[in-house]
Amino acid sequence: TLEMVGLVTCQLTNAETCGDVLFDPADAFVSEQCTRVVYVLTLGSGSRYRRRGLASELLKRCMERAAAEPGCGCVYLHVITYNAAAIRFYEANGFIRLREIQNYYRIDGVDYACYVYVRYLDRARVAGEKEDTSVLASMLAGASFFVPMAVRA
Repeated sequence: TLEMVGLVTCQLTNAETCGDVLFDPADAFVSEQCTRVVYVLTLGSGSRYRRRGLASELLKRCMERAAAEPGCGCVYLHVITYNAAAIRFYEANGFIRLREIQNYYRIDGVDYACYVYVRYLDRARVAGEKEDTSVLASMLAGASFFVPMAVRA
């Protein structure tokens, strides 16, 4: 029997029409080669398997897939503002906080803010950076994908 222990789900989309009006990656990119972005919809591991590096491995695999995708300039995601563990995790993995969005999530009738986090890829230089400065790693392939991890139970 296999047991799901972790999962990351991402979506490759056009940078100009990524659907996030408060994050406009196309305006941030200097290079015209960066026309697409990857959005992390979810990343997690089962409670029995936390603190074992699974989420780091899943994120690494996601970033490797993104790196393989021509034109991908960054990976971005939203984190609810009270999730300190997730915030530490993403910052430790090279993501930077861009902004806060009020009332982004509605959970049990209560509105919560989120932070937008981004990790720019090597091929993407951000407006305002020096010409020879690159930013971080790379990413994806396909329209949407997920990377499951399972173990024998």
